[in-house]
Amino acid sequence: MIKTGGENVRSVKVEEILLRDPAVANAAVAGLPKHVALLERLPMTSTGKIQKNVLRDAHQDLFAALD
Repeated sequence: MIKTGGENVRSVKVEEILLRDPAVANAAVAGLPKHVALLERLPMTSTGKIQKNVLRDAHQDLFAALD
């Protein structure tokens, strides 16, 4: 859940909107300060699920600097 502008927004809803664009191959939204990062690849499990916890951990310092 992402809190923005007094609203609670499910990360899945944001991902659905991003994936509507044919130029977007995959998307992951994590509840950190507002920032867009373009990555070559997303961390995935062996079953193909995006590891959002790995993304959060890998980018925590960047997002902390934006606060």
